[in-house]
Amino acid sequence: MRRRTVLVFVACLLAVTGVRAQPVVAPDPAMKKLAFLIGTWRLDVAGLNLEGEVIHRSSGQWVYTREMGGLLIIGAGYAEDGRLAARSWKFRHNKDHELYDVQFDLAGNFEVRKAVATDPNLAFSLVEPFVAGDGIPRDWRKTYRIIDADAFEVETHYTEDGGRSWILAFRERQTRVSRDRGASARPGSRNAEGGWT
Repeated sequence: MRRRTVLVFVACLLAVTGVRAQPVVAPDPAMKKLAFLIGTWRLDVAGLNLEGEVIHRSSGQWVYTREMGGLLIIGAGYAEDGRLAARSWKFRHNKDHELYDVQFDLAGNFEVRKAVATDPNLAFSLVEPFVAGDGIPRDWRKTYRIIDADAFEVETHYTEDGGRSWILAFRERQTRVSRDRGASARPGSRNAEGGWT
């Protein structure tokens, strides 16, 4: 099922990129929430156990670029040895008008996350819970927290009880290496109501 979903998604991308004449589309205000990502970032990840202790670390790099007039942000994730390890696509869906984060990695994992409208932070939760070998459905949520113009953190939690409690599994920090010339010098920020602008 996952393989079929990946093939359908790739086919849709090929169909879109194969169109020669693209209509001019006005910039999407919702995508401003993700504008801070544009550029190249060093990635440092810590994996945690149930006691919150670090059990492994890894590092790499992410490069984010704007495409299609800012309607799409494409990410390329590289492992520490320089190998391309993952791809991501962030966009606003034209049907439900929500932000989505789609990611595919070398292990064949295909994940579709949707922005959590009720979370005051910029957070993305799996559209469909992931079911591991133990048969327990788990929802995974990534929450972005901006530190300043050149650094942000992402915490990845999961729940096994439908969201009543969340367990922190990964904490990553991304530090800017370079900024794309077309990106705004000002990252997203929190407004007075606690939302993102």
